Amino acid sequence: MTKNIYTGRYTTENDKDVVVFLIGMRVNNRFAIHKWGPVFTAMPGMIKELYTHKEELGFLSMESYFGLRTTVMIQYWCAQT
Repeated sequence: MTKNIYTGRYTTENDKDVVVFLIGMRVNNRFAIHKWGPVFTAMPGMIKELYTHKEELGFLSMESYFGLRTTVMIQYWCAQT
């Protein structure tokens, strides 16, 4: 069975006024806290900033999912021109 891994960033054509942005991280070595720790601890501050300046940034909402080694955040944004 062949697995395809597509690296990089992807976009799609969209005629709606909403943009969906997925961001996440995976912890490959739980003992390498110096690598994933700063990213993990910075996230609450970034979320607070988004909700504080929602209107001017175009931020609509977000959902977070946590697994054993992976966390994913789905963000919804208003497409601004």
